[in-house]
Amino acid sequence: MFGQDDAASFCRPNCERAYSRLYNIEAYLRFMLRWELVGAYAENWQGQLGRVLDEARERLEQERALRIIDADELNIMSYMMLGDLKDVMFKDGVWSLFRQQWPPQDLLQSDFKLLIAVRNKNAHYRPVTARDMRTIERLQTTISEMTDHYRRERANAFLKAPDKLPEPLKEPVLEWVASIDDEDSPWASVTATKLDKYYRLDGALRRGALPEDAVHQIVTFGRADCLFAGLDAASGRLSLYLPKEIGAAQAGRLIRHAMALTPIEVEVDPPSREELPRLDYVFDAAVQLPAPFRL
Repeated sequence: MFGQDDAASFCRPNCERAYSRLYNIEAYLRFMLRWELVGAYAENWQGQLGRVLDEARERLEQERALRIIDADELNIMSYMMLGDLKDVMFKDGVWSLFRQQWPPQDLLQSDFKLLIAVRNKNAHYRPVTARDMRTIERLQTTISEMTDHYRRERANAFLKAPDKLPEPLKEPVLEWVASIDDEDSPWASVTATKLDKYYRLDGALRRGALPEDAVHQIVTFGRADCLFAGLDAASGRLSLYLPKEIGAAQAGRLIRHAMALTPIEVEVDPPSREELPRLDYVFDAAVQLPAPFRL
């Protein structure tokens, strides 16, 4: 059970495989639910969470009160249980976002029941059997099939001229584009792409690199988490996914804070990511959103 280096090895092979797959399934469901809610309700997305939001905030406060634990202040969905995600998904005003792609609610309820049961079994040290693994694999297949439409949405994305953007986005994006003509501007290019319920803004630096906490700065100063972001700090590339329903004030704050980011000199040894805030809507620039479920 303990090796010569004192490393523990309690997990059986099936348990390790199950834990990895269940972790990915649950993480993806959180991302997907948030993607749909923000896409539909923009800065008002949390209003769709109902009692689940209150319970999540209570868990956050309990963790913050410990003081010796670093609470995840900007990731409220990390304080929601898997059952909470199910309840939100089936709520009036939310289920309509999934109805066209997913099985009927009664069938999906059964899948969630199985998923929660296997997850709890794995998390509480009960052996994961071959039947359990087949259940997990079936659930993986279902989620993969039900989310393949995201691939089609991404394939149908198209460039949008800044002056043709909806009013909430047009003015700040045009400001960002105009700033490129200033030789002191760090930005080399800005493009806009229509992506189903979102507009993706891609900014590339002319020189230097983006700070590792660039997205955290945008969210903190912009006072909003109604976006998704892709960040490649070393190359100076930033992608912001803003919902088409976003309000003008919110869009202006977020875009102008992105535009005002101060580049840094590229460091030989970049700072450790472990010290940076972990946001549930920041992804490596190599990840194209929306992403269908794949392990």
